[in-house]
Amino acid sequence: MYDLVQPIFHTDKIRNNKLFLSRKTLLMASNERIWLGAGMYFWDNISNAKYWKRQKKKHDRYSAFSIIEASLRCNLDDLLNLTDEKTVEELQEYVEKCKKLYHHQTGIEIDLDSMKTGEIINFAYKCSELFDNGKTFKCVKGLGLYNYSNKDNFIVKEDYSKGVHLTLRGKIIYAIRDKDFLYDCREA
Repeated sequence: MYDLVQPIFHTDKIRNNKLFLSRKTLLMASNERIWLGAGMYFWDNISNAKYWKRQKKKHDRYSAFSIIEASLRCNLDDLLNLTDEKTVEELQEYVEKCKKLYHHQTGIEIDLDSMKTGEIINFAYKCSELFDNGKTFKCVKGLGLYNYSNKDNFIVKEDYSKGVHLTLRGKIIYAIRDKDFLYDCREA
């Protein structure tokens, strides 16, 4: 039994997605310094994956893209949930502690203030492997805020004058570091 079972969607070039489906080899992010660090990135719904497919086509009109679907199944111990304020605070404390341990053991000074979010997540992962006997997160969950929004409708309106409100601008993203947490992989 898993704590979290979530359908997730990945957009990529058709040949990359076919490679993933045939070999189940993770397609690691090309720039792991930003967003959620190393991992294969997934959206939590098909609409966001289709949006990302349109964005990729705009930037590479000569390539063909597809979407694959999988079922993410993991326990909370395997998930670094950056949508939870307490988890983010604990991560902050952990990397501060690791920075000191890492410097003590390697002599290398780590400047956390100059690091991007993904680099900090990668550093935390590396430290957990070094100092915590490899017990570390295998999935990272984050919330991206996008400046676009589809047309307002009677359910979701971008009315900032009312303060807190529903929005379609927040997008849940997962970075998966271990293929064993992905089940039922197929073309969407």
